[in-house]
Amino acid sequence: MQFPWQRPAHPLGQLSRANPIGRIGAGIGAGFLAGIAGTAAMTLSSMAEMKLRDRKPSTTPQEAAANLLGLEPRNSDELSKLGQVVHWQYGTSLGAIRGLMSAAALREPLASIVFFAAVWAFDLAVVPELADTKPATEWGADELAIDAFHHVVFVGVTALALRALLKKRGR
Repeated sequence: MQFPWQRPAHPLGQLSRANPIGRIGAGIGAGFLAGIAGTAAMTLSSMAEMKLRDRKPSTTPQEAAANLLGLEPRNSDELSKLGQVVHWQYGTSLGAIRGLMSAAALREPLASIVFFAAVWAFDLAVVPELADTKPATEWGADELAIDAFHHVVFVGVTALALRALLKKRGR
């Protein structure tokens, strides 16, 4: 018997003990939706920052995706559309990975710290290499701080949305 003031042992509740496949599926599904929320928040924070700083959007993520996929966009409009698709697909996929972390019983704040480290490390190390642009070591402190901020927004909103989704499931 569980009293109202007791919390379940795992954010996915009884699924965690009775059905590991259900726990994984629930984690992926909730994580995918949480990734949408995190991506939307990161998009808004980036748009606000670009407006405040009168900065044009970076084309590095689009160029990295085009190089990775072997695509050659014909113009800046196609490159921009590719960037939007990749941005949303990448963010939602990362959300699913964050959901798997929850299904594996990785708890806060460790889950968000590990998630942030993995997501931001990829952004700093792999994306510039794929896009053949200057490495993060040459970005400067201001650009690194701004990039970190946007990733903190993504990770934080994804974690909050995941928690709300799992709680709403009553588990």
